[in-house]
Formats: sequence, C-alpha cells, structure tokens
Amino acid sequence: MSISEPGGAADLDQVPEKLSAGKRALRALLILAMAGLMLWILSGLVDWAAVWEALKGVSTWGFIALFVTSVLFIVGIAVGDMGLIKGLKMGQAVNSSTVSSTTSMVIPFPGEMVVRLGMYRSYGISLEAGSTAMVLSGALRYMLVALLPGLAGIAILITGRGDPDTLELTLIAFGIGIAVVAAIFLVIKSEKVANAVGRVAEAIWNGAMRVLRRPLPEKSLREAVLEFRETGIRGLSGRTGIILLTAPAAILGHYLVLLTACRAVGIDSETLSWADVLLVLAVIQVVAVIPLTPGGIGLGEAAAIWALGWTSPDLNNLLMAGMLLYRTFTMIIPMPFGFWALARWRKRGGEPAELPAT
Repeated sequence: MSISEPGGAADLDQVPEKLSAGKRALRALLILAMAGLMLWILSGLVDWAAVWEALKGVSTWGFIALFVTSVLFIVGIAVGDMGLIKGLKMGQAVNSSTVSSTTSMVIPFPGEMVVRLGMYRSYGISLEAGSTAMVLSGALRYMLVALLPGLAGIAILITGRGDPDTLELTLIAFGIGIAVVAAIFLVIKSEKVANAVGRVAEAIWNGAMRVLRRPLPEKSLREAVLEFRETGIRGLSGRTGIILLTAPAAILGHYLVLLTACRAVGIDSETLSWADVLLVLAVIQVVAVIPLTPGGIGLGEAAAIWALGWTSPDLNNLLMAGMLLYRTFTMIIPMPFGFWALARWRKRGGEPAELPAT
C-alpha cells in the first residue's frame, strides 16, 4: 500500500494486497511453529504446575490493582498520542490506540495502519498529521527501548543490587542507547547525515538482498531516510517539548503493569526490587523489536528468565506467572474493548477505507 500522496498524507483509498489462501496458511503455520518453539524453550526454564499455582494464588485485590494499572497503561499510550497530534482528545486517543493494538494482532501489516489513519481522519485529523505522528511514534519507541537497558542498569547500581559486572554492562548498554538516540536525532537534524546513513543502509540492505536473491525495493533506503527526516522535522515543529514530555507515558504504563503483576504473584521487593523489574521490562521490550511473534510473546519471557541469569527455580516460576499476567493485562484484556470501539466507530460511519482481509 502506498502511504504517501502530495503533501505527505496517507492514501487510505488504496487497500493492501490481500494475502492468498496459501500465504495465509503459511503465515498461520509459521506463527504456530514459533509458538510451539517458545513453549518448548519455556518448558525447560519453568515448572508450569508451579506457575499455575502462583496464578491461582493472586488475590482479588491483586486483580483489582492489575485492572487499575491496565487502565493507566491504556491512558499512557493515549497521552503519548495526544502529545504527537495536536487537537486529538483523550477519548479519541484511547479508542484509536486500543483499536490499533487490537487490529495489529489479527490483521496483516499494514492493515492496522489503515484502520488507525482512518480513525484519525474521522476525528478531523488530517492524514498528513496522522501519518507523521505514526512515523514519529515508531522512532520515539525505538529510542526509548534503546535507552531502557542502560537506565535499568543505572537503577540497579543506585539501589546497590549489582554485581561486579553490572557497571561495565550498564556502560555498554547505556552507550548503545545513547548512540541510537543520537543517530535518529542527527538524521533529523542534518540532511548530510541523513544522506550518509541512507547510503550505508541501502548498501547493506541491497547486498543482503542480492545474497538472498530477493528483489530490491522499489524505493531506495536513502530516499526513505530522507523522507523520515522531513517527517520528523514536520512533526517536531513547535511541539518538541510536549512530545518529549509525553513520549515516556506508554513505557511507564508497561512498567506499572509489570511491577503490579510481579507483586500480585508474591514476588516481594527484597526478592525483586523495582529496579530489577525495570530490567525485566527492558529485556521484554528489546526482544519485542524483533517481529518473530506478536509483541515478542514467548520470546521476551524466555529471554528475561534465561538471559538475566537468576538461578532460583522458584523465582523463575513466579516471574513467569508475573509476566503472563503482564501480557494478559496489556494485550488480552484490552482486546474486547478494542473490538467494541472498532465496531462502534464503523457503525457510526467510520469507513474511509476497506479493511484488509484477516
């Protein structure tokens, strides 16, 4: 689907090419295979019977706290969207973000983008403003995720819970995060840097495609990087402060749900401090960048338990239970509201474009 038209707006009248029955079946098989692989890996790391017992032990107050933090999580995402789009109201931001997260799990890319931009347009938000916000939202997410491991390491050092390797690992992680943030900033700031980054990325990508004997993209990566720069300049113009202030709201929402989930299954602050939970979130969010499973489900949990090196089986079981609650209250629980909001929007005539087939 082309998402550009004169002025940088998205063309919602062009519907993404529908997947053939064979491709849909292959996609479903790949997802099932990946899910099976993740389950097999996790089975070697945790005792599912113990995980289930931990989940059954969550109190009513624990579930109430999780529900409250899941609402704050949804509001946090909406606040970030409101910072990016001038004139977007809280109710509209909540509806569009929840519908977006729901449809992204059931509709092939770029179907979620079609729906979200359509909702923005029905709210009186121009397609240019909506598409610009989505591009900036993605860039900000990568920047925040890149910074998370370093920030978690700093938090662990501050709380005095690190080991002899923590300082070195923190410096490496924070250095990588700063490098990612600086690269994105410089691409937006300097056309010369954007050209250089685009040429290097294009050379690497085209070389990989030739090795894999895959067709080269119609639009060069250099052009894509330059377009991203123009989008960034347009989106940040006059709103840099409010965007930077509201951007961390979504990550904060994720953290509150995960922290509440860990406490709900019985992991106290002595066993797993607030800084340790931030490190768990950092691993989950970094892994989620790799699009092997929706939201990195399974892969993030395995990485958090395996890579962090905690050797207590009881802690691993409780942590898995906490992460399952985190996934439930950030991905599964909001889905019914997302489908309801989508149905309500369409019932009110919100059909600027045909939805792609699932």
